[in-house]
Amino acid sequence: MQREDERIGLAGVPEDRVAANAWSHFKTATVVTIPAEAELNEQVEIAIVGTHRDPAAQHLVVEAKPFSKSVVVIRHTGSATLAQNIEFLVGDSAQLSVICVQQWDDDAVHASAQYAKLGRDSRFKHVCISLGGDLVRVTPSTKFTQPGAETEMYGLYFVDAGQHIESRLFVDHSVPNCKSRVTYKGALQGKGAHSVWVGDVLIGKDAEGTDTYELNRNLLLEVGPAQTRCRTLRSRPDVLRARATRRLPVSWMMSTCGTCRRAVFLRLRRAVWWCAASSTK
Repeated sequence: MQREDERIGLAGVPEDRVAANAWSHFKTATVVTIPAEAELNEQVEIAIVGTHRDPAAQHLVVEAKPFSKSVVVIRHTGSATLAQNIEFLVGDSAQLSVICVQQWDDDAVHASAQYAKLGRDSRFKHVCISLGGDLVRVTPSTKFTQPGAETEMYGLYFVDAGQHIESRLFVDHSVPNCKSRVTYKGALQGKGAHSVWVGDVLIGKDAEGTDTYELNRNLLLEVGPAQTRCRTLRSRPDVLRARATRRLPVSWMMSTCGTCRRAVFLRLRRAVWWCAASSTK
């Protein structure tokens, strides 16, 4: 697919320099389309195999048409220096599960910005597994565009000596009656092992009935590895004022920052809440 195709950019646009650079330099995009009302009995496999360390840019689009049901596996192996953008378009009442595996060689460098756009009553499950590579940075984001949609975002990572594995998530609750669940777990061992996890949720002024929850847990197998994490919640003032008139989900009212350990409701002093401990973002 040529970069002028109208589907490119529907799920999201770059929000950092690496993703923007990849967006500017890819020549053609790979598109996988799940037909409307199709229920696939076998998973769709996308194999990305690196064969050299020359810098490369890549763009993928996975489109699940309305009322379809499918599982897509994206597997990264080999040696590469790859900047990547992946878009997931989930139609009304579609069910799409994505398993993204980073099993690179030890010298690989990989930055992947992933955007999901969810239609009415759709279901989107995103599983991110990062095991190999020298530096791996995955930034999944989900945007609700119609009521009734749900997303589940799971992550698993193992960081060995000298590795840097980073996960930065963003969930945009801009419409009412949507649900999100985020659970990431990892383990670290060895000198110089470093992981970063940031979970960011934005709740819009019209997003009544929002139900969101985020969890990150890590196991340090020995002294030496470093782990940085922070959960942030941002909300419009009208949503905050609504606390006085109706009950809101305790899961996000009582959300805590994983770095400074302070409760969100103690820090909601401005129109937009942002934890000072997340200054590395």
